[in-house]
Amino acid sequence: MIKFSKISITTALGLIAALFFFSCNQSREELNIKEAATGNPGEILVVMSNANWKGEMGQALRDVYHQDLYTVPQEEMIFDLVQIEKGEFKNLNRRNRHIIIPEIGKGAEYGEIKKAKDVYSEPQIIVYIKAPDMPIFVKTVKENKKTLIEMFLKAHRDRIMNYLKDYHVEAYRERLEKEHHVSFAVPKNYSFDENRENFAWLAYETQKASHGYLVYRFGQGQRDSADLDYFVRKRNEVLKKNVPGPREGSYMTTETKYHYPILSKKLINNEKTWIMEGLWKVEHDFMGGPFAAFIQYDDARDEFVCIEAFSYDPRGDNRDQMRKMKAALYTMKVMD
Repeated sequence: MIKFSKISITTALGLIAALFFFSCNQSREELNIKEAATGNPGEILVVMSNANWKGEMGQALRDVYHQDLYTVPQEEMIFDLVQIEKGEFKNLNRRNRHIIIPEIGKGAEYGEIKKAKDVYSEPQIIVYIKAPDMPIFVKTVKENKKTLIEMFLKAHRDRIMNYLKDYHVEAYRERLEKEHHVSFAVPKNYSFDENRENFAWLAYETQKASHGYLVYRFGQGQRDSADLDYFVRKRNEVLKKNVPGPREGSYMTTETKYHYPILSKKLINNEKTWIMEGLWKVEHDFMGGPFAAFIQYDDARDEFVCIEAFSYDPRGDNRDQMRKMKAALYTMKVMD
């Protein structure tokens, strides 16, 4: 048995007290401790004068971020811009998680965009848009629309993914891996609603909304068929069979008449991934909402595997909910 002497205990307590006293007399800046970021995840704080906000500078930014978001049913903007004067950029405002600071002149020779992380709080992203004059500023913003949007989308996504590393249901991830040969970080509050061969449904229900993840496979030996129309057709086949609606004969399907889905490609965990986004509806009923399907090809089993997120919330405000759910899909991994 290890014995501690009175001297060692006294010394240890003295060191702890000294460290505590030293820490209490240091500022947060000296200790490099950042305060927690504030602000709505769907907002960007813009620091510029009222005159510039009402003029070309503000309009250039609104043309980027105040576009209607195509992948949600109600009218929602890509991001909400909140403008403040430079003199107001202090205290709580400096801790906002998303910030844009335009700078005209100040030695800038050409238009450029720079990003800084965790300057005043954590996690935080500040985007500086610099230009020697107004025409070049407007040109820089216009030519970099996708970059300016993706910077903030990625920052928001990374925050959620970091959270999911510690706060996901590991037992569900392992179950999907074992039974469906694919995994992702299942957020807490979700539970299995259905689980059978080639199909799983994880759901989270509240009094006013319903959210879910679907896991399924299709298209064995049809790798070369991968395109938007093919994915829509196969999705509809799977959902008609597995996701019934509230009325007899009703079922979930894809809205294609008034709002056709869109398809993009990304590398996720070093795997080619097709991302299909659009709206779902219930055939023979009035329910509907947004969905995002992440599709990879399982080489070992020679078929496509899909994990999709969908949401039903009649109150609207689907944008932030879907971004939160999609972040979990970026952890998707097909198992050997």
